[in-house]
Amino acid sequence: MIDTPISESAIIGAACGMSYLGLRPIAEMQFIDFIVCAFNQITNFVAKGHYLWNAPTPLVIRGPSGGGVHGGPFHSANPEMYFVHTPGLKVVYPSTPYDAKGLLKASIRDNNPVLFFEHKFLYRRLKEEIPAGITRCRSEGRGAARGQTPDDPFVRGHDAHVVGSRGGAGERRDRGGGN
Repeated sequence: MIDTPISESAIIGAACGMSYLGLRPIAEMQFIDFIVCAFNQITNFVAKGHYLWNAPTPLVIRGPSGGGVHGGPFHSANPEMYFVHTPGLKVVYPSTPYDAKGLLKASIRDNNPVLFFEHKFLYRRLKEEIPAGITRCRSEGRGAARGQTPDDPFVRGHDAHVVGSRGGAGERRDRGGGN
C-alpha cells in the first residue's frame, strides 16, 4: 500500500483483508504510538484469524517506537507490551542492522502476523555492512546476548539501551536523556 491516508485502522483493516486473500502485506505506521487506533483489528481479527479459522494471516506491521529522541508525548511510546500477550501475534524488536534485515525477511515469510518494532534511538546511529544474499537470523524466540562478559553474561533492558550502554550512553547523558 502506497500513499494511503494516515488512518491506522484503515491501513490495518486493508492489510488484514489482503492477508486473508493470500497476499503478504507490510503495513507501515509512521509512528507506532498510533497503533492503538487499530488495536481491535490487530487483536481480534489479525491475531485470531489463524487460531480460530485456520486462516493464515501473513502480515507484517512495522514502525518506529521508543523514546529518548525528543519526540514528545505522542511520538515516544513503547506499545509492544499491549501485544506480547496476545495469542497469535509475534513481536520482533531488532537491535542491529543485520538483525533487522534477517528478522524482516523472516517476518515476511511467516504465515502468522508479526509486529516489527524499530527503536527510533537506533535510527542513523548504527551502521553496518550487510552481506547480499541470504541473511541468517536467530532461532525464533531467542534473543541476542550483546556485550557478554564472563562476569555478567546477561544483557538487560531494551535493545536501544543495550546499544547505548555499548557506546552511545555518553552522548545520551550529554543531551540530558529523556524526551
